[in-house]
Amino acid sequence: MAAFTGSLMHVREAGYAVDREEIAGWGAVAAPVLWGGTVCGAVGVLKPCSLMPEDLAVPISATLAAAERLSVLAAGHMFPAPLAG
Repeated sequence: MAAFTGSLMHVREAGYAVDREEIAGWGAVAAPVLWGGTVCGAVGVLKPCSLMPEDLAVPISATLAAAERLSVLAAGHMFPAPLAG
């Protein structure tokens, strides 16, 4: 339980979560979708570990960007700026 609680603190600070093989053979990155200060959903990327890069900078960045865009939409803004790339 202490390990789980400690990992939640890291997730809150970083703004995303990374998982490597919680489900055998799969890796994941997830970020919260916010409505104000309330989590109302999440964006997650789940891929076979063989396809998930060692350096997670790109999947983390893309997941955070998607979660931010959905957070803007959840806040009632109809036309958020397009995602880069």
